[in-house]
Amino acid sequence: MLSLALAPVGFGLQPPRPEDRVLPDFDIRESMLGRAPTPPQVRNALNRLGGQLGRQVTARFHPRTGAARLLTAQGGALTPPGGGPPEAIARGFLASYGDLFGLSPRIWRAW
Repeated sequence: MLSLALAPVGFGLQPPRPEDRVLPDFDIRESMLGRAPTPPQVRNALNRLGGQLGRQVTARFHPRTGAARLLTAQGGALTPPGGGPPEAIARGFLASYGDLFGLSPRIWRAW
């Protein structure tokens, strides 16, 4: 007769230790190149967006390109509520604020 011994369900499934979660950053390019300055057109677009929304807009920038990586608007969305498909809303946003991401109109229209 064949019998199997099964381990308890949670055996061996433990969350990783904090020191195991992230590998060290061995990329030396950033230390060699330094941090890219945020281009003026990116700052201007960020100020325009904040002025249009009437609230503070915060951005995190890519260290090498200076383009925005993350945008948040305090107390609301980055676009007003609108009808239409989400793609049209996103394209409209890029038409106005593509500078934030280092996109020229020629590039975002190609999408």
